[in-house]
Amino acid sequence: VYGETITPAQIEKLPQIGVFANFSAYGSSKKYKGLRNIKGETILNTIYDELTLFYQTNNAIFIKTQKDGLFGLVCYVPLSNKVNIIIQPKYDDIFDAGEFTFGFITNGKVGFASLSGHYRSEI
Repeated sequence: VYGETITPAQIEKLPQIGVFANFSAYGSSKKYKGLRNIKGETILNTIYDELTLFYQTNNAIFIKTQKDGLFGLVCYVPLSNKVNIIIQPKYDDIFDAGEFTFGFITNGKVGFASLSGHYRSEI
């Protein structure tokens, strides 16, 4: 509908009819999070407990992921409409270390990696 905003609450109120009436809607449990582009295409599956904006450049958006208490990092490139998983959720935490670098903490140790996922050092 042009010129009118439709909220998710309004969409959920629509009745489910036809052959899809007994199927669960994508992400309907509201427990897990994922991403869809503006066309409604899934670009990151709904498997994460939390997604947080981590870092942004002119060409890419980096998203901190959380799953089962562990953290990872993905990169979404809007121009190509692709998501690259940089680090699967496996760290106790990750943080922005500046200079296109992120830090990670695991088992009380701190390490650093580039935003492309290449490890630089571990303390």
